[in-house]
Parts: sequence; C-alpha cells; structure tokens
Amino acid sequence: MHEGVALRPAEPDGSIDVIWCRYMLGHIQDLTAAFAEFARVLRPGGAAVIYQMTATGWLTPAEAARLWPPLGIYAASVDPQRLEAAITAGGLRIGQCIQLARGSRERDEEDGGGCTRRQLLHIPRLLHNRPAYQERFGADAYEAMLGNCLWACTR
Repeated sequence: MHEGVALRPAEPDGSIDVIWCRYMLGHIQDLTAAFAEFARVLRPGGAAVIYQMTATGWLTPAEAARLWPPLGIYAASVDPQRLEAAITAGGLRIGQCIQLARGSRERDEEDGGGCTRRQLLHIPRLLHNRPAYQERFGADAYEAMLGNCLWACTR
C-alpha cells in the first residue's frame, strides 16, 4: 500500500489496482482534476473506493459559510451532485453508490463507540472559553476545533 497525493500521484499510468479515499475529497478544490489522475493511474478493471460525507439540505448556507473555511473544505467538493459530476468528468464511472443514513451516527453512539456526545459537550466549552482556547491554541486552531465539533453534529 502506498499513500499518494490526489492531484499528483507519482505512480505510472495504469499501475494501481485500488484507490481508497476516506473523508478527504472535501479538501480538494479541483475534484475533476483529481478524478482524472485517479483514472490515469488505475489499471483496467481497477477501482476507486470513495467514502465521503456530503452536505445536505439540512446544512444552511450560513452554517456552511461558518464551518467550511476553518475546516479547509470547499463547498462544491461536498455537494453530492457536483461530486458525482466531477467523478464522471474525470473519466471514471460510478459502479455503485451506497448512501448511508444519518442513523449510523446514532447507532454508533448507542453501541458505545461514538464521539458525538463528547463533541456536543465540547461546543459550549469552546464557546464559553473562547479567549482561553484562542490564546492557548491560536485563533485558526480554535476555529478548526469548533468547526469539527459543529460539523460532526450537523452532517
């Protein structure tokens, strides 16, 4: 297994069997270019397996404007329609799309393996102690911590 950079994989054409992406595509501005690189390095019959959260209608434009910049996320890259369009524009075919329901987070909490309740507890702590957290970690890190807690609870 090799780790690579989506827009500049060092592998030669047609040399990769499987590309696995998990929660990272939202950080790529030009998804079409990334998927074109995936198509270039995949062997015939190879596959790209993508596990990606996308925004839904529940996320308001104001929430997105508040969350995306500190998390380094491009709004177009977490839009499900734009993501699928970029896949095909990049030269790949969607063989199967499995949409996981919101219930997976709730089930994970019920089974004891989740982090949602911890993140919910961190939100008021972060909000009430903003100056102390910003002084200790810096404003950018503070915004990223808060954004991560909020995004995890609103997705």
